[in-house]
Amino acid sequence: MFIRPCTPEDIPHALHIIRQVQEEFRQKGINQWQDGYPALADLQKDLAEHAAYIIEVNHQPAGYFALCFCEDPFYTAIYDGAWLCPGPYGVIHRLAILPAMRRQGLACAVLAYSEEEARKKGALSLRADTHEQNTPTRNLLHKTGFTPCGTIFVRKHGKRTAFEKRV
Repeated sequence: MFIRPCTPEDIPHALHIIRQVQEEFRQKGINQWQDGYPALADLQKDLAEHAAYIIEVNHQPAGYFALCFCEDPFYTAIYDGAWLCPGPYGVIHRLAILPAMRRQGLACAVLAYSEEEARKKGALSLRADTHEQNTPTRNLLHKTGFTPCGTIFVRKHGKRTAFEKRV
């Protein structure tokens, strides 16, 4: 397993991975990423901001995520709780692993990689959010030391549980 910055040539692979996860969510009745998000434009923006990463297994793309170190406007207001740290912070977005590549520790490796990058950049914490029905991601975040901090709202109709971990 290898994590590296995404290149323009990786974008079709990343979009394919995301589409597979969207379909998996649809089949499981999870109302996350069912409104056209993330779209090609989201991945291109990640790439332009140097926030896009590919997870490779045997030199093949097996996952995608964005790791940002800027103020996230969706994280400004938090309800029914509070953030653990005022900032600076990193945010993990759009974590998607090919369904066929699950249960190999790839998502845990992404979180460990993200923590190390956060430390290098002087961030005090890492933040993430997920849909309340997305039990696998919620379990992953709990397992890796993230604390549920409250509720945030993303995009047009996105109530999400917000998590944070001090690094």
